[in-house]
Amino acid sequence: MTPSAGPWAGLPYAYQVIPNYINKTPLGVQTVMTFLASATFLVPVMFMFIFAVYLIHSYNERRRDRIHELEEDLTAERADKRYLLRFYRVQL
Repeated sequence: MTPSAGPWAGLPYAYQVIPNYINKTPLGVQTVMTFLASATFLVPVMFMFIFAVYLIHSYNERRRDRIHELEEDLTAERADKRYLLRFYRVQL
């Protein structure tokens, strides 16, 4: 069944609109679009995205660990102050 209306009129498949549109553009635009769709461009970009996600994840893990350490320090400080307050109340 061939679609009869819209941008895909006369095309057997709707996804053929994009290649047809690119073929109608100037040669420089076609070259850029072909490069952007090639593995030469997509593979390094994919690795950069994966590396960025890894960095963000590791940063968040370090931050979470540091917050946990600070919470432990606050708990220890609180206990020390309670002890000192009790100690000096008895001595006064």
